[in-house]
Amino acid sequence: MSLSKYPISYASVSGAPPSAIGLAILKRCNFFRCLLLFLVICCGAGGPISIALAAESAVSVNGASVSGSSMDSATNQAQLKKSLPKTSASLYFACERKLALKGKRIKASDWLGKTSKELSYGDRAADCDSVYSEEKLFERISNEINSSGQPLTVFIHGCCVSFSEDLIQANDIQQALHAAGLKGPLLAYDWATPCYNYAGSLAKLPGCRSNFTAFLERLVAKIGRDKIVIVAHSLGIHALQNYCRKALEAEPTANQVFAAVILSRPDVDFSSFKNSEAALKNFSGKLMLLCARNDINLKLSSFIRRAGYNFVEDPRPVHDNYMRLGQASVASGVADRLAVYDISHLRLRHLIPYKLIADLLTGETSSYLIERADGGVLEVKTRM
Repeated sequence: MSLSKYPISYASVSGAPPSAIGLAILKRCNFFRCLLLFLVICCGAGGPISIALAAESAVSVNGASVSGSSMDSATNQAQLKKSLPKTSASLYFACERKLALKGKRIKASDWLGKTSKELSYGDRAADCDSVYSEEKLFERISNEINSSGQPLTVFIHGCCVSFSEDLIQANDIQQALHAAGLKGPLLAYDWATPCYNYAGSLAKLPGCRSNFTAFLERLVAKIGRDKIVIVAHSLGIHALQNYCRKALEAEPTANQVFAAVILSRPDVDFSSFKNSEAALKNFSGKLMLLCARNDINLKLSSFIRRAGYNFVEDPRPVHDNYMRLGQASVASGVADRLAVYDISHLRLRHLIPYKLIADLLTGETSSYLIERADGGVLEVKTRM
């Protein structure tokens, strides 16, 4: 189903600039090896495709991505207001940042990733933002699930995403879901990643894992797993892995699972995924993994680790396993055990394939040509 019924949707994916990663690496690694890495990052970031895990923005018109990295924050806010769908379902958030409601909009501590002792909750609409208690959030979500008869979608973003960018991404997913006929509510979990700082985002992972696990446990207790769909992008899979491992320890014979789980280009090594694979499958009614051969952000993430740099609390790869699960060459190793979709032909770089995610959740994928390749990987192409 086409997204043309909505005028324009705005998507953004972020990473870190060369200065934040490169200088940190030079402090920790072999000088000559990392000097080369630093130059590669700088050259990549200055190139036309704006890589090196640097901030990227895109405008999606009728499902096609167009580069737009020069948009300023004020423009982003205006675009977000235009892109919000006129639907009854709400766009909720649970946020680890320190938030302040100033006028009709929330201001967040985006640059330093400053966190709050307790999560903040609320929703965003075209005209204003609202902030309220967890109890009220759960009550409103439950009411919307009951009235729509459809599950809640929980979105976990990747690295270096600001509060505003997180809500923009979440809104784009919600628009795609609504266009596909899924009218349930959506909740964006914001784990306070600092803008333009990949190493800083990784340093947030320990807190994110524990905070998200505790939050999802409370949410599941309120509405049940069977009424929840999870979409985790890039580094966001770490939080979900931790929840599933803990849940499996507490409920080894659990019979209630998430309606569906989509892992979009996970930035996690294969050995870490292996440790949580059984738990993820145990709690997923439908588990899908999206990968690509041409995801430059994941290639750079892999290259940084191959250079010998270990981030704070970054799971240590074993046997030089520095490749990332979101890379097609790695994901193909699990294609015999779960549904793996290679989206290289969509040429999205590290952007989130909103329409494909919605279509996979509905099972209506006629807009795409999906063919089984060697090893069981499903290659996704757009129909001409």
